[in-house]
Amino acid sequence: MNGAVAVTVGRGTLAVLVAGVTVAGTSVAQETAPLRTRNLSPPIAIFGLPAWEVGLGDRRGEFAVATEIANHYQLGHKGEEELVFDGETWRTSCSYRRRVGRRWSIGVELPVYRHSGGFVDDLVDAWHSFFPLPDGDRNLRAEDQLRYHYSDRGSTAFL
Repeated sequence: MNGAVAVTVGRGTLAVLVAGVTVAGTSVAQETAPLRTRNLSPPIAIFGLPAWEVGLGDRRGEFAVATEIANHYQLGHKGEEELVFDGETWRTSCSYRRRVGRRWSIGVELPVYRHSGGFVDDLVDAWHSFFPLPDGDRNLRAEDQLRYHYSDRGSTAFL
């Protein structure tokens, strides 16, 4: 017997083992869906691009509450222009979708945004240090500050 094991059990024990294997086999199957996320970068978020939605399937409607957080740091120079994005965005939304027909749905969403200096700068710095990743000189700036700044030819156009 190559690779086989023979076990002798009573009838009651065998029934419990078969039932346990049957239940365990059917309970692990779950439907999966893509992670619901969107681009929270300040210049992109103003367009209100929707997150990737999955179909409702057999459900008639769906109510959802989602919270997302993004830490921003971007420092850019081109010619005499300078752009700085340093901050954090929280987005919490309540939404409701209802199926209309077989292939369509209609919905409404109420988002609430909060822009601040945040609190996860230390965590992001530690992540970049632990896995030697480039940080765009993030660690040279003050932490937990909100600064969205654009200047052209030395004149501040937006702060």
